[in-house]
Amino acid sequence: MPKAQSISVVISDDHALVRQGLRGLIDNQSGIRVVGEAGSFAETVDALRVHAPDILIQDLNMPDLSGPLLVADLRIQFPTVKILAMTGLHRYSARSVIEAGASGFISKEVDAHETISVILECANSKFIQLYPASEPPPTKMPERYLDETGLTWRELQILRLLEYRNAEIARQLSISEGTVKNYVSSIFTKIGASSRMTALRYARERGIIP
Repeated sequence: MPKAQSISVVISDDHALVRQGLRGLIDNQSGIRVVGEAGSFAETVDALRVHAPDILIQDLNMPDLSGPLLVADLRIQFPTVKILAMTGLHRYSARSVIEAGASGFISKEVDAHETISVILECANSKFIQLYPASEPPPTKMPERYLDETGLTWRELQILRLLEYRNAEIARQLSISEGTVKNYVSSIFTKIGASSRMTALRYARERGIIP
């Protein structure tokens, strides 16, 4: 009988100790293996391209991108990877994270046994929510748009970066400067902004940026 294929995992967290702890936990389990680690959103993208894992264990609070926008961007780029979102903070609701495309949402405070169980259940395409327990799971699939303006997740991502020049945004997102210019034009049209200043004001009023 052929040996069952193990579940491949990439761990993405900006704290090395958290990554080491998760790796140690997973390495002690049969049928699951860590194939890569990442300490930033950019490193996560690289790791997913190189390793193409079954599951990404993703901290929601990364230095270069965070929350539902992070999940949505990864879902767009890597639609076959199951994303298990983890957080130690109360900044994001389970509903917003799952609707952005995560397969599960758990607290960093869950114990080792629960963490392994969640990874196995995510691999079997089951929805997992262990935090916060009082919040009901969403009833709809991930949405393309965040609000009534019709901004795409990529446009929302660029909106959050409009304090930077187009060249810097292009560098951060690994896209061309011309593509950024097109996105900025589309953002201005959709939200009725006449300048970067008014677009950033729009974003702050709606909590898209602090």
